[in-house]
Amino acid sequence: LMFSLNSNALISGGADSHIKIWDDITYEPVHSLEEHTSFVNALAMTFDGQYLISTSADQSIRVWNLNAQTLLTTIPWKNTFVNAVAIRFTGSTWQILAGGQGSNSIQIWNLDESPLQ
Repeated sequence: LMFSLNSNALISGGADSHIKIWDDITYEPVHSLEEHTSFVNALAMTFDGQYLISTSADQSIRVWNLNAQTLLTTIPWKNTFVNAVAIRFTGSTWQILAGGQGSNSIQIWNLDESPLQ
């Protein structure tokens, strides 16, 4: 659950595998992102509000363009589901940091590189 940084929206992920975007004044859902196949358990957003990162029990990290409300890419996570995600700006690139339950590891991808690495 998080507030959008550049709009009047509340963003939630849940057990139905959907990410819902809610109007934070009327509390009505205005859009749903439905690419995950299991519950969504973590969300992070770039400070400019352009990208949303979601993680799920479907063993994936998904990167969304919030302005277009479209999926940009899916990053597979092997052997366990991803239960934590953060995003940081290093001064020159966005980095996604993620950790999985029981994996005892954190992985880092550069969001500005294509394909993501």
